[in-house]
Amino acid sequence: MPITIVTPSFVPSIAQSIVQTFSESVLEGNTSTLAFTLVGPGNSAISNTQLISADLTLIDERTKQVINDRIAQDVLGAGTGANDVVIDVVSLITFAMSGLDNPHIDVTETVKYEWHRAIFNFSYDIGSGVELATVEFRIPVKIASKLQLPATML
Repeated sequence: MPITIVTPSFVPSIAQSIVQTFSESVLEGNTSTLAFTLVGPGNSAISNTQLISADLTLIDERTKQVINDRIAQDVLGAGTGANDVVIDVVSLITFAMSGLDNPHIDVTETVKYEWHRAIFNFSYDIGSGVELATVEFRIPVKIASKLQLPATML
């Protein structure tokens, strides 16, 4: 069953990077949804018309391997679902992750979880200039084949 991860709104300042770690995991090969809202100065929603650029990179945290060819993918499709990401009018950003976005990367490891990182980079116009924001999500991916290993190997 797909899970939906909804985060609080992010209030970035110029060139700020925010990292959010999730405690709810995704089973390897399964679908899931990541949703968050990007807000600007004064806690005001950033409309999709203010966005100048938006891209997504998805990597395995330990190996730094790019997952599902998602390296600086343009996701600005402003509501059109560019590369499985929808950005609505008030910048509710929804990433519909397929099973290919949640693979088991490092088959040599004997761990129950791998940590994947979804990295979104945004630039947007606030009227008085352009602000930059990076929002990163650490996503634990359960490795089904390792869940039955003896505790000493986990």
